[in-house]
Amino acid sequence: MQRNILLDILKVILAIMVIGAHCNFLLDLSAVLSYVTVHGLFRITVPIFFIINGYFFLDVINRKQVKKWLKRVTVLYLVWMFIYIYYWARFDNFSFPRCINILLVGYHHLWYLNAMIFSGLLLYLMKNLSDKTLLTIVISLFIIGTGMQYMKNYEVFSNEKITKILNDTSVYRNFLFFGLPFLSIGYLIRKTEFIKIFNKRQLTIALVTSLIIFISESLLNYFFIPVFNGFDMYFMMLLVCPIIFLCAVKFKLTSNYNSKNLAMYSTGIYLIHPLLMIFVLERSSLTQTSLTLVVTILAVITTYFLIKINKYLKFIL
Repeated sequence: MQRNILLDILKVILAIMVIGAHCNFLLDLSAVLSYVTVHGLFRITVPIFFIINGYFFLDVINRKQVKKWLKRVTVLYLVWMFIYIYYWARFDNFSFPRCINILLVGYHHLWYLNAMIFSGLLLYLMKNLSDKTLLTIVISLFIIGTGMQYMKNYEVFSNEKITKILNDTSVYRNFLFFGLPFLSIGYLIRKTEFIKIFNKRQLTIALVTSLIIFISESLLNYFFIPVFNGFDMYFMMLLVCPIIFLCAVKFKLTSNYNSKNLAMYSTGIYLIHPLLMIFVLERSSLTQTSLTLVVTILAVITTYFLIKINKYLKFIL
């Protein structure tokens, strides 16, 4: 099967958007625009990554390669946790319980790989459920998780214990409330051949409409939230993220060019960019927008060498 170049291009764009989110893109120019991008539009990245992985997870299940898939993702997670060990297991402020907690949840951006492991295992265990039952369960889980974040950000609870629990983003941004729902959506899109229901015109209209509503949701939060807080989860993600993915699949672009390297670039950029952020921040005082551009350039260059290394050390990417 030929690779869909458009899907690989999308993955690279998403990885760069992650850099923008972590660098607070545009904050030096406009607080509103920064919020709409960093705490709005850029938050589609991880859900779409999950959807893409879920779409191809059907092949893993059908070919009975779950153990192989699990080993690959787990090794990738552990390798990069080791690469970042200096930052989450600081010996000058060492805490064994804290380190175990971070290892189980995932350091910083590596929570995504951790969530991928556990959501993949859960989806495999749930594979015999009917499509309708699976979809109902995962949508309910996402709504619960998103609801918890909204209650935290809008300070619904005055109880200090509840507030302290909800202040930990891993309570809702995890494999159960975030990873499993979108991984399952990608899986079901492939399994049910959902893409065949829509034509390109319908998907284009749906894309524009859902993006407008999604951005509106983030803007409403910006203007009405009691205290400034970012959002990882939006209710409209359930609509806009699958539609963006469906557009990438429907408007398929193929050629004789092997775009596998593009996919590897997206992985490398995602995994290495925090190290480059730290490197740049320790040596400069760039504005948020400039920092985004510099880190993006460095991430692309560094990933080029990571891809070369990966030819010999297959567990890097």
